[in-house]
Amino acid sequence: MTVEGDVDLAQAIASPTLNSNPWCEDPYAVLIGAALHRGDRPTARRLLDRCEAMLEELGTSPSPAGEQLRRRILGVAAA
Repeated sequence: MTVEGDVDLAQAIASPTLNSNPWCEDPYAVLIGAALHRGDRPTARRLLDRCEAMLEELGTSPSPAGEQLRRRILGVAAA
């Protein structure tokens, strides 16, 4: 299996997980990572926006991994 195959498998697992539990950050992170791997920054940004809205609705903050993905999408160096 290639790295691309792993990304495809991860996406195939994360998508239905997100559909069944849209209040979980992990599937968003997998899908954002897959989009970034493919170079699809607009999709990664849309997913990030959805994830951040969900977390705000729950009254919580992104995990450290979520913050790292946000920095990657926005091109911000880690502090």
